[in-house]
Order: sequence, then structure tokens, then C-alpha cells
Amino acid sequence: MAPPFGIDQILKNSDLVYLPITPEHCHAYSLLPVDGQHRDPFDRMLAVQAMAEDARLLSKDAAFDRYELQRIW
Repeated sequence: MAPPFGIDQILKNSDLVYLPITPEHCHAYSLLPVDGQHRDPFDRMLAVQAMAEDARLLSKDAAFDRYELQRIW
């Protein structure tokens, strides 16, 4: 069964915002070390965005703890 309203409505009713991937994020992504410990490209972009935007990252994945960001969960 589908929820009574979609993600757009949930975001409108919250403090959450869409965060686009900017050229600055892409540049910062290219500077992350590739050491084999956290190789998922999408996760690495999320980490870059959280660090660049001084935002908290909502994830239960402890692999994010190696980055200088605030992880919630």
C-alpha cells in the first residue's frame, strides 16, 4: 500500500532539503583518498556533500566514521 503522500510532501513538511551535486562537490570527491576501505562511489559523494555543506549525514553505516562529518544513527 502506498503512503498517503509522496516524498515531495514529506520534504515540504520538514526541515529536510534536496541537496544537488555541485561542481564543488565533484572536485572535493576527486580529492578523497582511494584506499579500499570505503569504495562505494555514492556513499563517498554523500560524505563529500555532508562535509562541504557542514551537514549531518543520516546513516547507520559506520564506514562514514572515517570522514570528518557528523553521522546520525
